[in-house]
Amino acid sequence: MSLWSVTHFQNNELSQYAEKVLLKETRKGVQAMSGMLLVLVILALGFSLLQGYPKPFVYSYSLVICLAVHIDFSAGKINDLKALQLLGMALLVISATAFVSIAHQTGGFSLLIYANIMFLFLLVPMVPWGLREAISIVITIYTLLSLSTGATGMTKTLFDSETLITLQYLMICCGLISTAQVALGVSVRKDDLSARYDLEKTEVHLRELSMIDPLTEAWNRRFIPTALAELTNRFGAEKRELAYAVFDIDDFKLLNDQLGHDFGDMVLQQYSQIFLDRLKDYGYLFRLGGDEFALIMVHIDPDQFISDTIKRVQEKIRSTSGQKNTLVEISFGRVTATLAENTNLDLLYKRADNLLYERKKQRKKSRSRNASTIETNAIPVNVS
Repeated sequence: MSLWSVTHFQNNELSQYAEKVLLKETRKGVQAMSGMLLVLVILALGFSLLQGYPKPFVYSYSLVICLAVHIDFSAGKINDLKALQLLGMALLVISATAFVSIAHQTGGFSLLIYANIMFLFLLVPMVPWGLREAISIVITIYTLLSLSTGATGMTKTLFDSETLITLQYLMICCGLISTAQVALGVSVRKDDLSARYDLEKTEVHLRELSMIDPLTEAWNRRFIPTALAELTNRFGAEKRELAYAVFDIDDFKLLNDQLGHDFGDMVLQQYSQIFLDRLKDYGYLFRLGGDEFALIMVHIDPDQFISDTIKRVQEKIRSTSGQKNTLVEISFGRVTATLAENTNLDLLYKRADNLLYERKKQRKKSRSRNASTIETNAIPVNVS
């Protein structure tokens, strides 16, 4: 497992999932870190005032307090993971600059300044970033403090060698501890993200299976409200109409009795598969039970779409059965309504179902014994 990045996984879907989850956790981490730094600096400010420390303490601590408040507020408004991470880095680096500024203005490192620098390093693991970001922060703060105090020997310094050695020792120890904690946190967090992703994916899969008919792979009636909501999200802004149709296969019981239940199952499967293939993202097919199906969709010409699809179903069944005289007659009733989440689905079903049975009665009356074609025109009705 790579500890370098907390959001990098071999599975791209898992990486995207991790970014979404860590966006919230990083925001909380940055806000918690700024809040903790705010409390620590306020305490340090109070302590410095009680001890009569010079004005640079007050000015620098006040700057850090304002910065911490600003970071806390900004983190709540940002919805980008990298931007949040940079915000956290800026808080730590600028705070380190303020603390070393106090040392320069006062001409020495007090115990309070040492403690402040130590706390900065220890605050690093509060944000769920990867080892890459943590090392970058530790190195940046270390380099900044080392160069500004002249510990590298490149510039003259106001500080004695004991102070510089103590500072170096403190930064190295705290940096190593923080980095180790981040590495451990990344390992645990990535295992947790993988487990949560698998669990949620399994849950979604099981939920979908509970809403899919195992024979035809069409949705069942429990999914209809969800399907309406999804269509509304995709096409609601286009102000399209919703077509609701109810189908069944004429004399399906007789078909099963004459040609067998295997043939009947094949008819249902071919019927469902062809509709699903043609619908794509523009609608959903539901098996309501037996040979009864429902369809909701947004389409420019729903009647033409349904008629053409039924003809394809009939052709496919003829070619699959090997019997050219096999004729599966399919009837449907269709209504339309405004596409909206509050559309009355029960009313649409009743209207479409009534139209279906009216049509079936009409066809039974007008059907001749030697009929070799099927008429598949619905009675369109608009439902307000």
